[in-house]
Amino acid sequence: MQVVTATEYLGSYLESFADFERHAAGREPGWMQSLRRNAFARFCEVGFPTTHDEDWRFTNVSEIARTPFRLARDGAAALSPSDLRQWRVAGEACLLVFVNGHLSRELSTLDNLPRGVTVAGLA
Repeated sequence: MQVVTATEYLGSYLESFADFERHAAGREPGWMQSLRRNAFARFCEVGFPTTHDEDWRFTNVSEIARTPFRLARDGAAALSPSDLRQWRVAGEACLLVFVNGHLSRELSTLDNLPRGVTVAGLA
């Protein structure tokens, strides 16, 4: 049986990152794009931590490395207000629902926002 290290899974992450960049183009501030690219470049240099790294000596992340992450598509369409019921808080002033990092106005309750509070994206 051949053992595959976590670093060998970087190829799938490269593909996912390229796919993400294509879909995110023009939808975020330039500083965020630059920060994300630099962080991913660093990840490509060092890879996943291993049990040979002192801070990670008791943590094996190979299962995470093998997990195929993909961009979610239209996640809000798969949710309904009843799906969120268990996370509601009695007496809440508002409910902000983010699906895959994006505010879902359809699932959020913004009617009782305090005066002067605005909800908007970073862009």
